Amino acid sequence: MEENPASLMSEALQRLGSQEALNTWLLTPVSPGVKSPIDYLNERQYTIFHGFLLQTRTGRERFYPLPPSNRVHQERPRVEFEDALERLRPRAWINEN
Repeated sequence: MEENPASLMSEALQRLGSQEALNTWLLTPVSPGVKSPIDYLNERQYTIFHGFLLQTRTGRERFYPLPPSNRVHQERPRVEFEDALERLRPRAWINEN
């Protein structure tokens, strides 16, 4: 799906809720010393613009609890844990050929 400025602006307005909020967001740099969303839109970097739009908090986000996991925590002996770490990153031996 190819993005275009009109659809992005429409989505931004819908997401942010008001023209004033949209104007403020468009002109506010993403972080100090970085471009504002309107700059990315002008440069036709639509994917970056859309990414910043999706990161913007609107206050209407909904969070859902994760479904319970079927995984069960099992305590392992310390030796088993250390052996597994050793297999992941073996020690370098100085006298090894």
